Amino acid sequence: MDERIEIRIHGDATLSTLIYLPGLHGDWTLITGLRNDLAGHVRFVELMYPRTNTWSLEDYADAISAKLMEHDLTRGWLLGESFGSQIVWQLLAKTNSNSGQTGTWQVEFFRPTGVILAGGFVRYPFPTALKFMQIWFERLPTWAIRSSFCAYAVCVRLPQCIKPEIFESVREFVSRRTQKDVAAMAHRLKLMRSNDPSPAASKTSIPARLAQADCVQHGD
Repeated sequence: MDERIEIRIHGDATLSTLIYLPGLHGDWTLITGLRNDLAGHVRFVELMYPRTNTWSLEDYADAISAKLMEHDLTRGWLLGESFGSQIVWQLLAKTNSNSGQTGTWQVEFFRPTGVILAGGFVRYPFPTALKFMQIWFERLPTWAIRSSFCAYAVCVRLPQCIKPEIFESVREFVSRRTQKDVAAMAHRLKLMRSNDPSPAASKTSIPARLAQADCVQHGD
């Protein structure tokens, strides 16, 4: 996969827009339940990150903003899950830095109208734990890491796996955990460990809500 953001859009354009920024795994394979539950209530937008180990958080935010604008998505709520919350703050920093300017910036950048953090945070409170996870991803064989993700996916989705679409999303989640994918996740851990979005968070004036990560994963 080359270095670009992929997007899927579900729902009518007249509905309020909710944009899902995935966590460390970087894709939409664990959001099927929530998407199904919200069908008909919101325009649900899913993003998939590239398997890159060179992008900065600013690169993520710029690419996502450009992809949203490409599809005429200029406003909407952001749903940031774990790592995705760090991109949320970067997008808000872009909004804050342009909010006092005149001209056409509103049509050049995506402008969030609200934020939901699902297992998200400002600055991660345990950077040593992130370093440990990064080393774990970098040094363990891919098959071992993939097995652990397989067990996680089954445990998280077991109550819902009787639904064919949920079962297929679990299979896709596991199949995507390749060596390159694991390396990309290790890079995202490094970005999380060094990031402090406190200045952007302190200047945020739009509505912000907290949600449990398992509510997003189970679609509660």
